[in-house]
Amino acid sequence: MTVLERISEYLVMGGLFNPELANHTAVRDLIIASRNHINELNAEIEKLKDLLNKGNESLMKENENLRWRCAILESYSTLIKEDLDLREKK
Repeated sequence: MTVLERISEYLVMGGLFNPELANHTAVRDLIIASRNHINELNAEIEKLKDLLNKGNESLMKENENLRWRCAILESYSTLIKEDLDLREKK
């Protein structure tokens, strides 16, 4: 049974209205299981954030590489144009 199913069962069985009648050991175990599940989810979220950050870093590096390539091509294009202009003048 999942943690959410256990919480729902606890609430349906009277835990919502009569918590003093609850089995305190079971409630303690449920709280511990909930905490563990939350920690697992947080760890998974952190892993996903790391993957996204690595992806963003990779994209940023690729973007920087493309900027350099564009700058080089623009410079080269300018040199070719200047060379053609000089040839036309001769």
